[in-house]
Amino acid sequence: MTTLEDAKAKGADIYNLIPNSSPDLHSRKFPLHLVTGVDETMQVMQREIFGPILPIISYQSIEQVISLINKGDRPLALYLFSNSKDLQQKVIHQTRSGGVTINDVMLHVAQDDLPFGGSGHSGIGHYHGKEGFERLSKMRPVMYQASLSSLKLLYSPYSSLGKRMINFIINRKFGKYD
Repeated sequence: MTTLEDAKAKGADIYNLIPNSSPDLHSRKFPLHLVTGVDETMQVMQREIFGPILPIISYQSIEQVISLINKGDRPLALYLFSNSKDLQQKVIHQTRSGGVTINDVMLHVAQDDLPFGGSGHSGIGHYHGKEGFERLSKMRPVMYQASLSSLKLLYSPYSSLGKRMINFIINRKFGKYD
């Protein structure tokens, strides 16, 4: 509620899209709200919103939109509604976000075989599918050294063969054998 109150106090218009309803803290229900007339100083434009609040920003060109997206922290998700393949590719390639859904919202989260997660301020990494398993697992590397190893010749104290090997490695590295 404070996000909407902040927007209203700073001049935004707020539209409750569920008639005769209001936020109910006891039942934790919050009706869908559109917020127009937003600007960068408002919390609604600075926070990730995990609820039914949708700020609406008007624009004159797609370059304005791309600039606005790239100016702030990377969003967790980017939703583009367009059937233009050129526009889709432009937005995908010229912006950064955790994930992208074209012509729908939130469905990328439900795709078990697509990784889901943020980038930058909205989080790091992925979960879901193979990427999630690997990201949330900790591989425990274990190495066993053989009891007979030629590397032991390079351990101190050096044998005469070990000294010759070390000299060869040093001279090779610093160009005497090139």
